[in-house]
Amino acid sequence: MLSGAYKDYLTQNKYCSPIYPSNSELRKNGSPVSKWFKVNVSSKGINENQNRLVLLLCAVLGYDDISQINQIKIADINSMLDAAWDFLRQNVLEATDVENQGYMLDLMGDKVKLQLIEKGYLCPVDNVIIDAPFCGYSPRMNGYIGRENFDRFKIKTEFVNPLFPFKSADQTEKNVMEWIEKNFFEQKAAGVFGVMNSRVFASKPIFISAEHSAQQSSEDSGFYVRRTRRPSRNPSSKDGTRFCPPPRGTAPDK
Repeated sequence: MLSGAYKDYLTQNKYCSPIYPSNSELRKNGSPVSKWFKVNVSSKGINENQNRLVLLLCAVLGYDDISQINQIKIADINSMLDAAWDFLRQNVLEATDVENQGYMLDLMGDKVKLQLIEKGYLCPVDNVIIDAPFCGYSPRMNGYIGRENFDRFKIKTEFVNPLFPFKSADQTEKNVMEWIEKNFFEQKAAGVFGVMNSRVFASKPIFISAEHSAQQSSEDSGFYVRRTRRPSRNPSSKDGTRFCPPPRGTAPDK
């Protein structure tokens, strides 16, 4: 959850929605709302494919044979998930739909603190750095209940992220690039440190483009067309203004 004041800095239009208790039957616009997790069980029994929190608990508890997961084990997992939901609801989340028990995470609120990652762990499956493994497993785990799948997500590589040492006066591009070459060799070799990371450290501009219009929803496409047809500030131009032509192949405003 973010204040509307931050929308101008986001590249997406829909960036948050409430989450409800696992037993909620609420529907909005004809679709079920997002709900907290529980073991996915059908009329045929427990499903092999589960959400990542259930998979992580099964991996840690040693529940790697779906045929051996009985009602007692299902109740144990759901009990842990319910306890986690109660803790988050009482200590971390903000109520945004009190009547239906809908909650959001307020990233800019008093209950949330952001910090730099001092040590990062490499997810061995999708090659993404995470800040906190779960009992030795990557929290990005997905797939099915089974030891072979669980073992794929065991953390094997970790990186130490050095603190940025430069003050404004010393933050020259040469100094920053030399520091990067000295301290991020392993991250580069693993493919998790690239040009964008270097530009952030060097305080250089980063340009992010939208998807091709054919891959966007009509709402997003219309939003970008209107924005590009509106004069906007451009610090690099002489008078500080510019006009962006509409993307090729887009229809005019009605």
